[in-house]
Amino acid sequence: MTTSLPSLNPGISPSPAPATVRTLAAWRHMFASGDFSAVGSLLHPEVLLHSPLDDQPLHGAGAVGGVLGLAFSLYDRFAYGDCLWSEDGRQLALAFEGQMGPHTVRGVDRLQLDGQGRITTLEVFVRPLPALAHLSAEVQRRMAPQTGH
Repeated sequence: MTTSLPSLNPGISPSPAPATVRTLAAWRHMFASGDFSAVGSLLHPEVLLHSPLDDQPLHGAGAVGGVLGLAFSLYDRFAYGDCLWSEDGRQLALAFEGQMGPHTVRGVDRLQLDGQGRITTLEVFVRPLPALAHLSAEVQRRMAPQTGH
């Protein structure tokens, strides 16, 4: 998978801030290594996660970091691909592909960052529908002991 940084708008070559570039490198490394110990330093304390599993966003670095680690643990294989930047270099879309049980999963993580390179909003898109249903069932199953359901 490539690591090119094309613009979301043809003909415009954004220059992301160094903090944004560092965050992206650390984000990719975190998912490649499976070590989520640095997730708190990458997320703004008031980060919002818009998940395909709920119509209400999840709020706060602790909760979002926990859900990211849980979701990642469900993948047998996971890799990020292309990254597309906005004109201001503070929004990006990261394509990903993975294997979750019998399903090949494809999706996009859309990140918004603040001036310090911290992620303020994360929106996750996943396809196909059977993979999303599998993800939902596995998250519910793993969270049941924690919630008492």
